[in-house]
Amino acid sequence: EQVNNQATQLATQARREQLLSEVALRIRSSLNLETILNTTVQEVRQLLNTDRVIIYQFDSEWDGKVVVESVSQSGFSVLDRVVKHRCFLEAWLEPYQKRKSKVFHDIYTDSLSDCHVKFLEQFQVRSNLIVPIHVNDQLWGLLIAHHCTKPRYWQPQEVFFLESLSVQVAIAIQQAALLAKVQQMNSELEARVTQRTDELDQANARLQQEWVERLQMQTALSESQAQLARILDIAEDAIISVDQSQRIILFNQGAVKIFGYSPQEAIGQPLDLLLPESLKIHHRQHIQNFCKSDTTARKMGDRSPAILARRRDGTEFPAEASISKLNTQNGIVLTVILRDVSERQQAQQKLKDSQEKLQSILENIPSFISVVDRQGRILFVNYLTEGCSFSDVIGSEIYDHLSLENQEIYHQGIEQVFQLNVGVR
Repeated sequence: EQVNNQATQLATQARREQLLSEVALRIRSSLNLETILNTTVQEVRQLLNTDRVIIYQFDSEWDGKVVVESVSQSGFSVLDRVVKHRCFLEAWLEPYQKRKSKVFHDIYTDSLSDCHVKFLEQFQVRSNLIVPIHVNDQLWGLLIAHHCTKPRYWQPQEVFFLESLSVQVAIAIQQAALLAKVQQMNSELEARVTQRTDELDQANARLQQEWVERLQMQTALSESQAQLARILDIAEDAIISVDQSQRIILFNQGAVKIFGYSPQEAIGQPLDLLLPESLKIHHRQHIQNFCKSDTTARKMGDRSPAILARRRDGTEFPAEASISKLNTQNGIVLTVILRDVSERQQAQQKLKDSQEKLQSILENIPSFISVVDRQGRILFVNYLTEGCSFSDVIGSEIYDHLSLENQEIYHQGIEQVFQLNVGVR
Protein backbone atom coordinates (compact mmCIF):
# COMPACT_ATOMS: atom_id res chain seq x y z
CA GLU A 1 0.00 0.00 0.00
CA GLN A 2 2.84 2.39 0.86
CA VAL A 3 4.50 1.61 -2.46
CA ASN A 4 1.23 2.35 -4.26
CA ASN A 5 0.81 5.61 -2.36
CA GLN A 6 4.34 6.62 -3.23
CA ALA A 7 3.79 5.73 -6.86
CA THR A 8 0.55 7.73 -6.89
CA GLN A 9 2.29 10.76 -5.37
CA LEU A 10 5.11 10.57 -7.91
CA ALA A 11 2.65 10.17 -10.78
CA THR A 12 0.56 13.13 -9.57
CA GLN A 13 3.67 15.25 -9.18
CA ALA A 14 4.90 14.24 -12.62
CA ARG A 15 1.50 15.04 -14.15
CA ARG A 16 1.50 18.44 -12.45
CA GLU A 17 5.00 19.24 -13.71
CA GLN A 18 4.17 17.99 -17.20
CA LEU A 19 1.05 20.14 -17.28
CA LEU A 20 3.06 23.14 -16.08
CA SER A 21 5.45 22.56 -18.98
CA GLU A 22 2.59 22.17 -21.47
CA VAL A 23 0.82 25.30 -20.23
CA ALA A 24 4.08 27.24 -20.44
CA LEU A 25 4.56 26.08 -24.02
CA ARG A 26 1.01 27.05 -24.95
CA ILE A 27 1.51 30.43 -23.32
CA ARG A 28 4.56 31.09 -25.45
CA SER A 29 2.92 29.83 -28.64
CA SER A 30 0.02 32.29 -28.46
CA LEU A 31 0.23 35.95 -29.40
CA ASN A 32 -3.19 36.76 -27.93
CA LEU A 33 -3.28 37.69 -24.24
CA GLU A 34 -6.96 36.72 -23.84
CA THR A 35 -6.20 33.27 -25.23
CA ILE A 36 -3.23 32.93 -22.88
CA LEU A 37 -5.23 33.77 -19.76
CA ASN A 38 -8.24 31.62 -20.72
CA THR A 39 -5.93 28.66 -21.42
CA THR A 40 -4.33 29.09 -18.01
CA VAL A 41 -7.53 29.12 -15.92
CA GLN A 42 -9.02 26.22 -17.88
CA GLU A 43 -5.96 23.99 -17.44
CA VAL A 44 -5.57 24.88 -13.75
CA ARG A 45 -9.23 24.16 -12.89
CA GLN A 46 -9.10 20.80 -14.62
CA LEU A 47 -5.88 19.81 -12.86
CA LEU A 48 -7.00 20.95 -9.39
CA ASN A 49 -10.54 19.60 -9.94
CA THR A 50 -12.03 22.65 -8.29
CA ASP A 51 -15.18 24.75 -8.85
CA ARG A 52 -13.72 28.00 -10.14
CA VAL A 53 -10.37 29.48 -11.25
CA ILE A 54 -10.14 33.18 -12.08
CA ILE A 55 -7.60 35.85 -12.93
CA TYR A 56 -8.28 39.19 -11.27
CA GLN A 57 -6.61 42.36 -12.59
CA PHE A 58 -6.01 45.47 -10.46
CA ASP A 59 -6.59 48.99 -11.75
CA SER A 60 -4.65 52.12 -10.78
CA GLU A 61 -6.81 52.63 -7.65
CA TRP A 62 -6.28 49.00 -6.49
CA ASP A 63 -9.83 48.12 -7.35
CA GLY A 64 -10.27 45.76 -10.26
CA LYS A 65 -12.32 43.03 -11.86
CA VAL A 66 -12.35 39.39 -12.93
CA VAL A 67 -10.94 39.32 -16.47
CA VAL A 68 -11.07 35.56 -17.21
CA GLU A 69 -12.57 32.53 -15.50
CA SER A 70 -13.16 28.81 -15.78
CA VAL A 71 -16.09 27.37 -13.79
CA SER A 72 -17.51 23.90 -13.23
CA GLN A 73 -21.06 25.23 -13.65
CA SER A 74 -22.56 28.48 -14.90
CA GLY A 75 -23.95 29.42 -11.48
CA PHE A 76 -20.39 30.01 -10.21
CA SER A 77 -19.57 32.61 -12.89
CA VAL A 78 -18.19 35.96 -11.68
CA LEU A 79 -16.73 37.15 -15.00
CA ASP A 80 -16.38 40.96 -15.29
CA ARG A 81 -17.42 41.43 -11.66
CA VAL A 82 -15.84 44.60 -10.23
CA VAL A 83 -14.45 44.16 -6.73
CA LYS A 84 -14.35 47.10 -4.30
CA HIS A 85 -14.15 46.16 -0.65
CA ARG A 86 -12.58 47.77 2.42
CA CYS A 87 -11.68 44.46 4.11
CA PHE A 88 -9.90 43.22 1.01
CA LEU A 89 -7.76 46.34 0.58
CA GLU A 90 -6.86 46.84 4.23
CA ALA A 91 -6.01 43.24 5.11
CA TRP A 92 -4.65 41.59 1.99
CA LEU A 93 -3.25 44.10 -0.52
CA GLU A 94 0.11 44.56 1.21
CA PRO A 95 0.96 40.80 1.46
CA TYR A 96 0.18 40.37 -2.24
CA GLN A 97 2.49 43.28 -3.05
CA LYS A 98 5.19 41.38 -1.16
CA ARG A 99 4.60 38.27 -3.35
CA LYS A 100 2.95 36.27 -0.56
CA SER A 101 0.30 33.72 -1.44
CA LYS A 102 -2.82 33.19 0.71
CA VAL A 103 -4.50 29.87 1.51
CA PHE A 104 -7.91 29.48 3.18
CA HIS A 105 -9.10 25.91 3.63
CA ASP A 106 -12.47 26.92 5.12
CA ILE A 107 -13.56 30.54 5.50
CA TYR A 108 -15.68 29.64 8.53
CA THR A 109 -12.84 28.05 10.53
CA ASP A 110 -9.73 29.97 9.38
CA SER A 111 -10.14 32.94 11.77
CA LEU A 112 -11.30 35.45 9.16
CA SER A 113 -13.07 38.63 10.19
CA ASP A 114 -16.86 38.81 9.84
CA CYS A 115 -16.36 41.52 7.22
CA HIS A 116 -14.10 39.27 5.15
CA VAL A 117 -16.37 36.23 5.49
CA LYS A 118 -19.39 38.22 4.27
CA PHE A 119 -17.32 39.52 1.38
CA LEU A 120 -16.36 35.98 0.29
CA GLU A 121 -19.92 34.71 0.71
CA GLN A 122 -21.02 37.10 -2.03
CA PHE A 123 -18.91 35.03 -4.44
CA GLN A 124 -19.98 31.60 -3.07
CA VAL A 125 -16.42 31.00 -1.79
CA ARG A 126 -15.90 28.29 0.82
CA SER A 127 -12.18 27.66 0.30
CA ASN A 128 -9.66 29.53 -1.79
CA LEU A 129 -6.03 29.66 -2.88
CA ILE A 130 -4.69 33.07 -3.98
CA VAL A 131 -1.35 33.70 -5.74
CA PRO A 132 -0.19 37.20 -6.78
CA ILE A 133 0.89 37.94 -10.35
CA HIS A 134 3.77 40.42 -10.65
CA VAL A 135 4.75 42.01 -13.95
CA ASN A 136 7.91 44.15 -14.08
CA ASP A 137 8.14 43.91 -10.26
CA GLN A 138 4.65 45.44 -9.91
CA LEU A 139 1.52 43.70 -8.59
CA TRP A 140 -0.59 43.14 -11.74
CA GLY A 141 -3.33 40.87 -10.43
CA LEU A 142 -4.19 37.58 -8.72
CA LEU A 143 -4.49 33.94 -9.85
CA ILE A 144 -7.24 32.45 -7.65
CA ALA A 145 -8.69 28.96 -7.21
CA HIS A 146 -12.08 28.68 -5.46
CA HIS A 147 -13.83 25.69 -3.97
CA CYS A 148 -17.49 26.71 -3.61
CA THR A 149 -19.39 23.65 -2.48
CA LYS A 150 -17.37 22.55 0.57
CA PRO A 151 -14.08 23.13 2.42
CA ARG A 152 -10.87 21.98 0.79
CA TYR A 153 -7.38 21.42 2.16
CA TRP A 154 -4.93 22.85 -0.37
CA GLN A 155 -1.78 20.77 -0.64
CA PRO A 156 1.67 22.49 -0.57
CA GLN A 157 2.37 21.01 -4.01
CA GLU A 158 -0.77 22.72 -5.35
CA VAL A 159 0.34 26.05 -3.89
CA PHE A 160 3.79 25.65 -5.43
CA PHE A 161 2.24 24.68 -8.78
CA LEU A 162 0.06 27.80 -8.84
CA GLU A 163 3.00 30.00 -7.82
CA SER A 164 5.13 28.52 -10.61
CA LEU A 165 2.32 29.04 -13.10
CA SER A 166 1.90 32.68 -12.03
CA VAL A 167 5.51 33.32 -13.11
CA GLN A 168 4.73 31.94 -16.58
CA VAL A 169 1.56 34.05 -16.77
CA ALA A 170 3.56 37.16 -15.87
CA ILE A 171 6.06 36.40 -18.64
CA ALA A 172 3.19 35.95 -21.10
CA ILE A 173 1.58 39.25 -20.08
CA GLN A 174 4.87 41.08 -20.47
CA GLN A 175 5.58 39.46 -23.85
CA ALA A 176 2.07 40.17 -25.11
CA ALA A 177 2.36 43.83 -24.12
CA LEU A 178 5.75 44.10 -25.78
CA LEU A 179 4.55 42.40 -28.96
CA ALA A 180 1.46 44.63 -29.09
CA LYS A 181 3.67 47.69 -28.81
CA VAL A 182 5.96 46.49 -31.61
CA GLN A 183 3.01 45.61 -33.85
CA GLN A 184 1.40 49.00 -33.26
CA MET A 185 4.60 50.83 -34.19
CA ASN A 186 5.04 48.68 -37.28
CA SER A 187 1.44 49.21 -38.45
CA GLU A 188 1.69 53.00 -38.07
CA LEU A 189 5.11 53.50 -39.62
CA GLU A 190 5.67 50.55 -41.94
CA ALA A 191 4.47 52.16 -45.17
CA ARG A 192 6.59 55.33 -44.82
CA VAL A 193 9.70 53.71 -43.39
CA THR A 194 9.75 50.85 -45.93
CA GLN A 195 9.94 53.34 -48.80
CA ARG A 196 13.02 55.03 -47.35
CA THR A 197 15.19 52.25 -45.91
CA ASP A 198 15.99 48.67 -46.80
CA GLU A 199 17.80 48.25 -43.53
CA LEU A 200 14.63 48.56 -41.45
CA ASP A 201 12.89 46.10 -43.74
CA GLN A 202 15.66 43.56 -43.16
CA ALA A 203 15.50 44.09 -39.38
CA ASN A 204 11.72 43.52 -39.39
CA ALA A 205 12.12 40.41 -41.53
CA ARG A 206 14.71 38.98 -39.13
CA LEU A 207 12.47 39.74 -36.16
CA GLN A 208 9.46 38.09 -37.80
CA GLN A 209 11.54 35.05 -38.78
CA GLU A 210 12.78 34.64 -35.22
CA TRP A 211 9.19 34.72 -33.95
CA VAL A 212 8.09 32.17 -36.56
CA GLU A 213 10.97 29.80 -35.80
CA ARG A 214 10.33 30.05 -32.08
CA LEU A 215 6.61 29.38 -32.48
CA GLN A 216 7.29 26.42 -34.75
CA MET A 217 9.68 24.92 -32.25
CA GLN A 218 7.27 25.39 -29.34
CA THR A 219 4.35 24.01 -31.37
CA ALA A 220 6.36 20.91 -32.24
CA LEU A 221 7.30 20.43 -28.59
CA SER A 222 3.71 20.94 -27.36
CA GLU A 223 2.45 18.23 -29.77
CA SER A 224 4.55 15.52 -28.03
CA GLN A 225 2.22 13.61 -25.74
CA ALA A 226 2.25 10.09 -24.44
CA GLN A 227 0.87 7.84 -21.74
CA LEU A 228 1.26 8.81 -18.09
CA ALA A 229 3.93 6.17 -17.55
CA ARG A 230 6.17 7.88 -20.15
CA ILE A 231 5.71 11.47 -18.95
CA LEU A 232 9.17 11.70 -17.41
CA ASP A 233 10.87 10.40 -20.55
CA ILE A 234 9.10 12.76 -22.97
CA ALA A 235 9.34 15.94 -20.87
CA GLU A 236 11.50 18.56 -22.56
CA ASP A 237 12.60 19.95 -19.19
CA ALA A 238 15.33 18.14 -17.32
CA ILE A 239 13.82 16.16 -14.43
CA ILE A 240 16.51 14.91 -12.07
CA SER A 241 16.03 13.14 -8.74
CA VAL A 242 18.75 12.67 -6.13
CA ASP A 243 18.90 10.87 -2.80
CA GLN A 244 19.79 12.45 0.51
CA SER A 245 23.51 12.14 -0.27
CA GLN A 246 22.87 14.17 -3.45
CA ARG A 247 23.60 11.28 -5.82
CA ILE A 248 21.52 11.08 -9.00
CA ILE A 249 18.85 8.35 -9.04
CA LEU A 250 16.67 9.62 -11.93
CA PHE A 251 17.83 11.28 -15.17
CA ASN A 252 15.12 11.74 -17.81
CA GLN A 253 15.48 12.26 -21.57
CA GLY A 254 15.05 16.02 -21.12
CA ALA A 255 18.15 15.99 -18.93
CA VAL A 256 20.00 13.91 -21.54
CA LYS A 257 19.25 16.51 -24.20
CA ILE A 258 20.16 19.49 -22.02
CA PHE A 259 23.31 18.18 -20.32
CA GLY A 260 24.63 15.66 -22.86
CA TYR A 261 25.07 12.77 -20.39
CA SER A 262 23.33 9.45 -20.91
CA PRO A 263 21.33 8.02 -17.97
CA GLN A 264 24.00 5.35 -17.52
CA GLU A 265 26.68 8.03 -17.18
CA ALA A 266 24.69 10.25 -14.81
CA ILE A 267 22.90 7.86 -12.41
CA GLY A 268 24.96 7.20 -9.31
CA GLN A 269 27.05 10.34 -9.80
CA PRO A 270 26.88 13.34 -7.44
CA LEU A 271 24.69 16.26 -8.49
CA ASP A 272 27.92 18.31 -8.61
CA LEU A 273 28.48 16.71 -12.02
CA LEU A 274 26.00 19.21 -13.51
CA LEU A 275 27.33 22.34 -11.78
CA PRO A 276 30.14 24.80 -12.53
CA GLU A 277 33.17 24.24 -10.31
CA SER A 278 32.77 27.61 -8.59
CA LEU A 279 29.23 26.80 -7.39
CA LYS A 280 29.60 23.24 -6.12
CA ILE A 281 30.33 23.88 -2.43
CA HIS A 282 27.78 26.68 -2.19
CA HIS A 283 25.09 24.63 -3.94
CA ARG A 284 25.77 21.52 -1.83
CA GLN A 285 25.21 23.52 1.36
CA HIS A 286 21.96 24.98 0.00
CA ILE A 287 20.66 21.48 -0.72
CA GLN A 288 21.55 20.31 2.79
CA ASN A 289 19.73 23.29 4.30
CA PHE A 290 16.69 22.59 2.13
CA CYS A 291 16.60 18.96 3.33
CA LYS A 292 16.53 20.16 6.96
CA SER A 293 13.86 22.82 6.37
CA ASP A 294 10.07 22.48 6.53
CA THR A 295 9.75 23.74 2.95
CA THR A 296 8.62 21.07 0.49
CA ALA A 297 9.22 22.97 -2.75
CA ARG A 298 10.77 26.20 -3.91
CA LYS A 299 12.39 27.94 -6.85
CA MET A 300 16.16 27.65 -7.08
CA GLY A 301 18.26 30.80 -7.40
CA ASP A 302 16.14 33.17 -5.27
CA ARG A 303 18.41 36.14 -5.90
CA SER A 304 18.52 35.75 -9.67
CA PRO A 305 15.93 34.75 -12.32
CA ALA A 306 18.39 32.15 -13.64
CA ILE A 307 21.06 29.82 -12.26
CA LEU A 308 24.15 28.41 -13.98
CA ALA A 309 24.52 24.75 -14.94
CA ARG A 310 27.22 22.82 -16.82
CA ARG A 311 26.95 20.49 -19.80
CA ARG A 312 29.01 17.40 -20.48
CA ASP A 313 31.33 19.37 -22.79
CA GLY A 314 32.07 21.84 -19.98
CA THR A 315 30.02 24.75 -21.34
CA GLU A 316 27.93 26.69 -18.85
CA PHE A 317 24.40 27.88 -19.56
CA PRO A 318 21.62 29.82 -17.78
CA ALA A 319 18.66 27.83 -16.50
CA GLU A 320 15.48 28.15 -14.48
CA ALA A 321 14.96 25.44 -11.88
CA SER A 322 12.72 24.40 -9.01
CA ILE A 323 13.32 21.77 -6.34
CA SER A 324 10.85 19.67 -4.36
CA LYS A 325 11.27 17.27 -1.47
CA LEU A 326 9.55 13.95 -0.82
CA ASN A 327 10.02 11.89 2.35
CA THR A 328 10.05 8.15 1.67
CA GLN A 329 10.82 5.03 3.70
CA ASN A 330 14.29 5.01 2.21
CA GLY A 331 14.96 8.65 3.03
CA ILE A 332 14.48 11.99 1.37
CA VAL A 333 14.18 12.16 -2.43
CA LEU A 334 14.85 15.54 -4.04
CA THR A 335 13.56 16.31 -7.53
CA VAL A 336 14.93 19.17 -9.62
CA ILE A 337 13.05 20.40 -12.70
CA LEU A 338 15.35 22.50 -14.87
CA ARG A 339 14.86 24.44 -18.10
CA ASP A 340 17.59 25.80 -20.37
CA VAL A 341 16.74 29.49 -20.98
CA SER A 342 19.67 30.29 -23.26
CA GLU A 343 17.49 30.79 -26.34
CA ARG A 344 14.98 32.90 -24.46
CA GLN A 345 17.69 35.25 -23.19
CA GLN A 346 19.18 35.45 -26.68
CA ALA A 347 15.74 36.18 -28.18
CA GLN A 348 15.08 38.91 -25.62
CA GLN A 349 18.43 40.52 -26.37
CA LYS A 350 17.79 40.36 -30.13
CA LEU A 351 14.38 41.95 -29.64
CA LYS A 352 15.92 44.74 -27.58
CA ASP A 353 18.64 45.30 -30.21
CA SER A 354 16.02 45.43 -32.99
CA GLN A 355 13.97 48.03 -31.14
CA GLU A 356 17.03 50.18 -30.51
CA LYS A 357 17.95 49.88 -34.18
CA LEU A 358 14.41 50.91 -35.21
CA GLN A 359 14.59 53.98 -32.97
CA SER A 360 17.99 54.92 -34.40
CA ILE A 361 16.74 54.57 -37.97
CA LEU A 362 13.69 56.73 -37.33
CA GLU A 363 15.79 59.46 -35.76
CA ASN A 364 18.13 59.54 -38.77
CA ILE A 365 15.58 59.46 -41.62
CA PRO A 366 15.98 62.75 -43.55
CA SER A 367 12.21 63.26 -43.88
CA PHE A 368 10.09 64.61 -41.02
CA ILE A 369 7.81 61.96 -39.44
CA SER A 370 5.24 62.65 -36.74
CA VAL A 371 2.58 60.53 -35.06
CA VAL A 372 -0.63 62.21 -33.82
CA ASP A 373 -3.81 61.01 -32.13
CA ARG A 374 -7.37 61.75 -33.28
CA GLN A 375 -7.37 65.10 -31.46
CA GLY A 376 -4.23 66.15 -33.31
CA ARG A 377 -1.93 65.87 -30.29
CA ILE A 378 1.65 65.06 -31.25
CA LEU A 379 2.83 61.72 -29.82
CA PHE A 380 6.16 61.30 -31.66
CA VAL A 381 8.51 63.21 -33.99
CA ASN A 382 11.77 61.91 -35.41
CA TYR A 383 13.62 65.23 -35.26
CA LEU A 384 13.08 68.91 -34.45
CA THR A 385 13.89 72.18 -36.11
CA GLU A 386 16.45 74.45 -34.53
CA GLY A 387 15.19 76.26 -31.45
CA CYS A 388 12.58 73.61 -30.55
CA SER A 389 12.72 71.02 -27.79
CA PHE A 390 10.85 67.71 -27.45
CA SER A 391 9.13 69.00 -24.30
CA ASP A 392 7.70 71.91 -26.35
CA VAL A 393 6.42 69.67 -29.16
CA ILE A 394 5.30 66.34 -27.63
CA GLY A 395 1.74 66.74 -26.34
CA SER A 396 1.05 69.94 -28.27
CA GLU A 397 -1.48 70.05 -31.10
CA ILE A 398 -0.15 69.84 -34.61
CA TYR A 399 -2.49 72.67 -35.62
CA ASP A 400 -0.41 75.04 -33.48
CA HIS A 401 2.47 74.47 -35.89
CA LEU A 402 0.47 75.02 -39.12
CA SER A 403 -0.70 78.05 -41.03
CA LEU A 404 -4.39 78.95 -40.77
CA GLU A 405 -5.16 77.74 -44.29
CA ASN A 406 -3.61 74.32 -43.57
CA GLN A 407 -5.21 73.72 -40.19
CA GLU A 408 -8.65 72.76 -41.56
CA ILE A 409 -7.09 70.60 -44.28
CA TYR A 410 -5.09 68.60 -41.72
CA HIS A 411 -8.06 68.36 -39.37
CA GLN A 412 -10.28 66.89 -42.10
CA GLY A 413 -7.53 64.51 -43.22
CA ILE A 414 -6.87 63.20 -39.71
CA GLU A 415 -10.58 62.71 -39.04
CA GLN A 416 -11.07 60.82 -42.31
CA VAL A 417 -8.17 58.49 -41.52
CA PHE A 418 -9.67 57.53 -38.16
CA GLN A 419 -13.22 57.21 -39.54
CA LEU A 420 -12.11 54.98 -42.41
CA ASN A 421 -9.73 53.04 -40.15
CA VAL A 422 -6.95 53.06 -42.74
CA GLY A 423 -3.26 52.90 -41.91
CA VAL A 424 -1.86 55.58 -44.24
CA ARG A 425 -3.32 58.62 -46.03
